[in-house]
Amino acid sequence: MTEAYGGIIGRAENREMVRALRLPFRHVRKLAFKNYSHFALVDTQPRTGNTQLPRGVVPDVVIDHHPLRKSTELALFRDVRPDYGATATILAEYLLASGLRPTHALATALVYAIRSETQDFAREYAGHDKEIYDAVFPQANHRLLARIQTPRLPLTYFSNLHEALERLETVDTLIVTHLGAVEQPDIVPEIADLLLRMEGRPGRSQPACSTTASISRSAPPTRGPTPAPSCAASWAAAAKAAATAAPPAAGLTSPSSP
Repeated sequence: MTEAYGGIIGRAENREMVRALRLPFRHVRKLAFKNYSHFALVDTQPRTGNTQLPRGVVPDVVIDHHPLRKSTELALFRDVRPDYGATATILAEYLLASGLRPTHALATALVYAIRSETQDFAREYAGHDKEIYDAVFPQANHRLLARIQTPRLPLTYFSNLHEALERLETVDTLIVTHLGAVEQPDIVPEIADLLLRMEGRPGRSQPACSTTASISRSAPPTRGPTPAPSCAASWAAAAKAAATAAPPAAGLTSPSSP
């Protein structure tokens, strides 16, 4: 069996996890798909933007905690549970139900995955996530877990953060900023998550305007679905303010409180 990933492993914590636990991952670009007869997708689904499985390949197994996609229904076996906070919880349930005891490395990875996906149980988690976490936590290597959660950060991280803070604008429930050229796309949602913790954010109790963290080569920040009419003017005002605060660059928009 080959464990493969697409895209890049950009977040510092994820890179440290691969190093510390010596995970034998391979990039899908290095795989000869004709040499494999069965495929499984974990924490993703077919025909999404974060999977590089060739379009003509139908996975045999799909395990995920995001909303079910129609393309997933073609899989021979699918276990999609949107009410779970982490796909790692689902996989761990199968492991424990089989009577197998996780290795120290696997338990460490599961603990980190659940804590990361649920932001230490501060968002979108179910009782199953906490139960599995409590079950595997004693088996985890806590020294390595600490290394993974507090990795050394490159100078570019602080440079990007500085740019984001210098160009920050807030209007009503929105936080908008511009980033310059970034080496790692993962820095965009990472900074967005950090800005969501801003104390005293204006309009925090008001309905949220839905935007998404994204990278754009054009001047204005990009966004997801069109905001509701009551939010559109606020978004435009914040975007304009951030755009005039810096030259055209990669754009970051951050959602307001969930």
